Amino acid sequence: MSDQKKIFRENTTEFDWIIDANDKNRIEDLKELKRSRLKALSGNKNYHGYKFEFDIWNFFLSLNPNYISDITRVCKFEFDELDNKGSETLSEKSEKAYQDKKQTDIVAIFDHHAFIIECKSTEKTANGYSEIKKEIALANSLRSYKNERLDYLVEGKKIVPVHMFCTQGFNISSKEHKACLEKQKIILLSEKYKEYIETVRDESESGEFAFLQLLGFFRAGKSDYGDVEFDAFHSHSGKNKQHKVYTFSISPEQMLKISTVSHQRARLIFDSHDVKKSYYQRLLKKGRIREISKWLIENETPFPNNIIVSYRGKSNLVWEAKGETKKDSDQSLLEANKPGTLEFSGCPGTFHVIDGQHRLFSYTGVPKKDIGGLRRNHRVLVTAFEGLTSEEEANLFLEVNQKAKPVNPGLIMEIEYSSEEVFSKNLATAIVFSLRDTKGSVLYKLINEAEGTIKPLQPKAMQTAIHSLNFLNMKNFTQSNWWSGDKSWKNLLSCSENTFDHINMMLSVIKKHNEDIWHKKNKDNPANMGILQNEIMSGVLFVIDRITNEVTKNGPKNDEEQKEQYVEYITMFSKNLKKYDREELYKRVFNLDYYTAGTAAMNQIGIYFIHLFYTQKEKDKTNLQFKSDEEILRLVADPENRSPQVMQSLLRIQSQDVKKTLKSMEGIPIRRGSRNQRGTRYHNLIKLVLKTLFSASETYNGDPWHTLVVPAKLDNEDKFKIYEKLHKDDVKKGGAKVDSTPYMKIEGESLKKLLLPHKHLSARPAVELDEQKERIEKVLDYIWEKLLIFKTDDRNDVPKERPPHNSKFWELGTQYIDTFYTFRNVSDGKSLDDPHYGDNYAAVEYLEPLFDDYEKEFEKKVALWRKDYKEIDDKLKKQ
Repeated sequence: MSDQKKIFRENTTEFDWIIDANDKNRIEDLKELKRSRLKALSGNKNYHGYKFEFDIWNFFLSLNPNYISDITRVCKFEFDELDNKGSETLSEKSEKAYQDKKQTDIVAIFDHHAFIIECKSTEKTANGYSEIKKEIALANSLRSYKNERLDYLVEGKKIVPVHMFCTQGFNISSKEHKACLEKQKIILLSEKYKEYIETVRDESESGEFAFLQLLGFFRAGKSDYGDVEFDAFHSHSGKNKQHKVYTFSISPEQMLKISTVSHQRARLIFDSHDVKKSYYQRLLKKGRIREISKWLIENETPFPNNIIVSYRGKSNLVWEAKGETKKDSDQSLLEANKPGTLEFSGCPGTFHVIDGQHRLFSYTGVPKKDIGGLRRNHRVLVTAFEGLTSEEEANLFLEVNQKAKPVNPGLIMEIEYSSEEVFSKNLATAIVFSLRDTKGSVLYKLINEAEGTIKPLQPKAMQTAIHSLNFLNMKNFTQSNWWSGDKSWKNLLSCSENTFDHINMMLSVIKKHNEDIWHKKNKDNPANMGILQNEIMSGVLFVIDRITNEVTKNGPKNDEEQKEQYVEYITMFSKNLKKYDREELYKRVFNLDYYTAGTAAMNQIGIYFIHLFYTQKEKDKTNLQFKSDEEILRLVADPENRSPQVMQSLLRIQSQDVKKTLKSMEGIPIRRGSRNQRGTRYHNLIKLVLKTLFSASETYNGDPWHTLVVPAKLDNEDKFKIYEKLHKDDVKKGGAKVDSTPYMKIEGESLKKLLLPHKHLSARPAVELDEQKERIEKVLDYIWEKLLIFKTDDRNDVPKERPPHNSKFWELGTQYIDTFYTFRNVSDGKSLDDPHYGDNYAAVEYLEPLFDDYEKEFEKKVALWRKDYKEIDDKLKKQ
């Protein structure tokens, strides 16, 4: 190894199996060679063990070590040489036999730590800690020899040895994890701990940060970096000033080594009460470390604001006021803002970062340099609180972050749950966590942790859905049929486990029959969204709720008979879902554009699912469909119904249209241009005015193509197809810039029909059913009062009040659109600006007086429209 002599004693050949982890070409070659060897061993009964060892090697490689063992070679410490150095010999034959038989699997060397790792994998489900207890004891007996050999071979630098057993497939309790570390001095890294570090690494995109978290768990309280001392200011805070606070300046390099973040995801570590309640932080945001690191490198400027931390050392901080003895300094602690010297032991995890995690840990993205580097030369300001309880840390975290920005709801769930307070949302949260973290759950690893975003389901959405389940009676949950005993945390967990078993059983039946749609995005077609969407899953839970209430309506027994009914009813649902056409399922049923956004979607989707996936015979038997569902069902099942998501998009379009319409009105009255050119302007303005009127939230609340044109059968089917084809052709050519609706293709005679009342009687405003008639009447009033124009000969006969729908005046009042459209389609051949250039003007010349008559009245109408649309524009700006 070219730079091996940088850390190893000269003339050492023993560690020729250690390689530079930053030599990317060498690393890739080794990976390829190892994959090839594994492929050759694929039929071997111990293949899983060889594969696991490679996985662990890759895991430690991802944590950015300086050196790592060659995965294709044997790692062996030469203990015999210890005799020649005057060291103690190995006396027990079993230890020698163990060492000869099983070499060290992996060694990874970081700046200050060397991880000496054994890997153990099993495919036997019954295997537990007892199966590897002897091997761990043997490894422990060799620990001191490996430490001594490592100390001798690594020259000029103190390297802390860390011994670890990485396991896969073993059922090891939290108590056994803790006992192994305390008694055998060996860290057990089983799947759940490894997965946590992987989550930290993936979310933060920083291997070094993940490594610091790993150290913070297993080396906390170990003085790996020796005693440290800083100039610091001292003060007090909190009620009765019971907390000591210190402010000091430190290099990022020094602070990184002794800091961790209290991630709520880590509540599983050892699963003890004290540890569980101490994790409240959020994960580092993906991309933020990279983004801030780049800023630090480019600007070479540290952040001026303080990083807030909580001291977690085992012994008290030692602070001595300047100019005073330690004896005198005790009295000076009563005074605030005193300068002095702060001393403490440099251990991993000495400080837990409460605020400023991105500012500090972004330095992990800055290259390390021996001298002259930003990590060494920059200074960060730190305010350290001493004596905070876990709850006080969490409260300080929430206080700081709620003032700065909203705290992620999923993170608040985690914090509330760690409080072990008995309230309804914590019951819902407990059920969510069981669905997320229990290996037998069909949603295992499919619900995000705290602020995670990688998994398809969000914990807050699941909590809201479960909190809405009627069978849990969340308003009085301790009196529900699923609760037993007094109002205690123990009984809350018991209730949550029973409920989890019930929900998971029902979901398992659905998944069993519908594996092909048990996903969020289809990997072959990302547009195909499946069951694992927050709103869709809430609809499924609605169905489970209805089934549960029906089965237990005469009293819950939770006996075999009721369980058989649960399975029978959910199997009906599952099999009918399986039969449903998949293309239609993706296009319509699982398409969230057709439902209300947020929590209201649960009822809509659930009712719709019952409607679709139970036959009438099954509905009669199960009694799951209620008459009260009909109005919601009519809205949801209507293929032309549009959701608030679409409405928000239409609101933006409406705002754009209003601005466009107002701008078009600015040029009226027109004093220049031919009648052909003026007629074109007038016709297009009318089209805009009507579109904005019909799509307004106060009227039809949606795209007029869907709310009026299609349901009113404005034209024959062939005409519809022409409009749609013209629109699709434009979209194909222009993409997103093209107007989102075929409505803009409507012209002339068809546009005129949009002002006739009998067409509006069939309109479908995107509002509740009982509001639709009111909206139609509102539109007809506006058409009569502001949109009809009559020629001079007819004006005296026009009734003052809105006439019946069959009155001839409706038709007469729309003729001006025909006249403007007629001139739009001809040209006098004098101007190349005419849209239909030619010499065909003579055919319409006789209509000039009528055009001029309509034009004068049109100018008056535009003045009214301008006023109305200015009010609409002002209103939209406030939304």
